[in-house]
Amino acid sequence: MTERERDTLKWIGRGLSNKLIARELGISDSTVKVYVKNLLRKLDLHSRLELAAWVYAHPLTLARDASRAPAEDATSAKEAMTRAEKESLR
Repeated sequence: MTERERDTLKWIGRGLSNKLIARELGISDSTVKVYVKNLLRKLDLHSRLELAAWVYAHPLTLARDASRAPAEDATSAKEAMTRAEKESLR
C-alpha cells in the first residue's frame, strides 16, 4: 500500500467523501477514486464501507507511519466538512 493510499484509507475511516479527501490531500477527486479502487483490489474488499471497517480492524497497520498521517482528531475532519459545506453554498 502506498503512502497516499494509506492516507486516503485513513480519511475513509473518518467518513470523508472523495471530494473532501481530495481537498485534504491536495489532489483531484479522480485521483482519490483511483486510490479507492486500488485499495479495494489490494485488500480484497468490495465496498467503501468495508474499507472503513478495515481501518477500525487494523489500526496498527495504519499507525506505522503516524508522523506523516492526517491529524488523528475529529476536529480536522469536521473542519474539512464545514469548509466544503460553506463552499457548496456559494
